[in-house]
Amino acid sequence: MIGAGVVPLRLQEVEAQVAGQVLDARAVAEVAAAYVAACDPMSDIRGSADYRRHVLPALITEAITRANSRQNEAVMA
Repeated sequence: MIGAGVVPLRLQEVEAQVAGQVLDARAVAEVAAAYVAACDPMSDIRGSADYRRHVLPALITEAITRANSRQNEAVMA
């Protein structure tokens, strides 16, 4: 966890849009962009809000890719 927010963010409308679809690179990028646009990351001693906004697309993409391939390792591993 990179501390992007105080509570986990879930965008059910975005999830519904991709449910049952093949998650190609374009679909994953769109989901990541929607989450980044909706998040309000915090700054702390580990990183600024801007830094978190910068790394979130890659972390979200990695998480979706691993979940879609049923890999159960931690995203940060």
